Amino acid sequence: PEPPRGNYEARPRGPAIPFMAVAKLFIASPTLRWMALASGLFAISANALVTWMPALLMRGFGASPQEVALYYGPVVGVSLMIGLFASGGIIARFVGRSARAYAVVPAIATLICAPLTGLALMSDSWQMVLVWSAVPIALLNFPVPPALTVVQNLAPPEARSTASAMLMLVLILIGIGLGPLLVGAMSDMFAAGQGEDSLRLAMIATMVPIMVLTAGALFMASRTIAAEHAAVAEAG
Repeated sequence: PEPPRGNYEARPRGPAIPFMAVAKLFIASPTLRWMALASGLFAISANALVTWMPALLMRGFGASPQEVALYYGPVVGVSLMIGLFASGGIIARFVGRSARAYAVVPAIATLICAPLTGLALMSDSWQMVLVWSAVPIALLNFPVPPALTVVQNLAPPEARSTASAMLMLVLILIGIGLGPLLVGAMSDMFAAGQGEDSLRLAMIATMVPIMVLTAGALFMASRTIAAEHAAVAEAG
């Protein structure tokens, strides 16, 4: 049978913490605030990329729907999978030295991702867009595993499920809600002067700066993350 939640914690598990109390936990913790913000910003870039890349390949580079279906899906799927596993593996190598690795590693990856994404979108053919996008797509996914891990580490056993759900709520509301919308609105704004290039320019103008902001939020989280992990460990 499944063991009770919190069964292996140093202190006994208490009653479930109400939703608003968990929200206050995020507000009170600088690390959780910055990690939640970074997760929301990451989701804007990720959802904008996934939503608009097929349209860009067809509208801006002349790829056929069949070519997009055949090549785009595998590139994105494999790159995202590599990013998820690489993120966990690299962080596991460094987190034993300092809990700051939970924030610093994805911050560096996202910071590298920003110029690589811009270069990929400036390629001269849809094939090269996909080739050069593989690495930034993998790097773009680095913030997800550590964000979920930090929430589990810092939230008490009674609040972990709600805290994880709250982080996913941020990812969905901000990422899915704003990512595609921002790029679409920017593309419409550029359409009059840039024509077929409007979507590509809109993706660069929104996604690249947001990736830099994501890295900044993660670096801010890295300033307090070690102290908060130590405080949780001392509390038992």
